[in-house]
Amino acid sequence: MEFLCCYSQSNPLLEPTPLSVAVIGDPGCGKTSLIYRFSRGHLPLVGQEISASLDTDKLDIVHSNRQIALTLCETSGHEDDARVRALAYKCDVIILCFPLDSTEAQRRVVSEWAPEVTLLKRGKPFLLVGTKRDLRDEAKKKIGSKVGYVSKAVGKKIAKQIGAKAFFECSVIDSDSEKVTKRIFGRAIREGLKSS
Repeated sequence: MEFLCCYSQSNPLLEPTPLSVAVIGDPGCGKTSLIYRFSRGHLPLVGQEISASLDTDKLDIVHSNRQIALTLCETSGHEDDARVRALAYKCDVIILCFPLDSTEAQRRVVSEWAPEVTLLKRGKPFLLVGTKRDLRDEAKKKIGSKVGYVSKAVGKKIAKQIGAKAFFECSVIDSDSEKVTKRIFGRAIREGLKSS
């Protein structure tokens, strides 16, 4: 795993490499929390959601001894915002999120999101990220639970089926959440740098 950190002063001799990552998925799947955990080190306030169809965070980071001007674009997953969301596909890398505690969301990844990503990404890499791992793990513990959930094996199979570069699972409230989000965005950055 490569080390990621924010830097406060840029080296005037090195021009940062611009890189943009779009985070897409159904409404309420955990996109905002994933971005907040990575970019701000904490979760959004309870009840806080993005109010715009397209929201961006800008970070200056160092990745593998390289300065990067990173833009994180979060889009609304509502069908009404499909035109605005199309702008996000101009990013260098796409992270497609879905909650691991929902087999219905899993079906939408294959039937709706993957075709949209394939059509609009224009050869750019994308990752599949299963969010809300903690809720999936809770559902597994309940005997006789009627809640459907997506296993890690199924997530990996879907990622391969839809052509994602990698599959990750995360929960932004677990003790390892900071490490896991750094791994997710580190991989996204590596894929973006390879393709640009």
